[in-house]
Amino acid sequence: MIKEPTASGFKLQELPLDLFFDEYYEDDHLDAYERLLLDAIERKSSLFMRRDEVEESWMFIDKLIEAIQVSDIDLEKYNAGSWGPSSSDLLIAKHGSKWNNDE
Repeated sequence: MIKEPTASGFKLQELPLDLFFDEYYEDDHLDAYERLLLDAIERKSSLFMRRDEVEESWMFIDKLIEAIQVSDIDLEKYNAGSWGPSSSDLLIAKHGSKWNNDE
């Protein structure tokens, strides 16, 4: 499902996953930032998080950080840009799954 990009609002539409809207919409459409700025100017908040949502998200993260700090769990370090620690492969392999890391 996508939010159909229109100047007057949006409606949900089912499309195959594709990031090339030009194939589906013959008319000019706003790019993401144009749409975002227009919605901000027109005080349309559907694409923005409210303050209480942001604060609640940070409360969750703060609790997670606190739990990690007081636990004896060592977080594994791995190189930026990698697929993560090799233990993640072992973790999901226990459940018969594997990561789709093909590039």
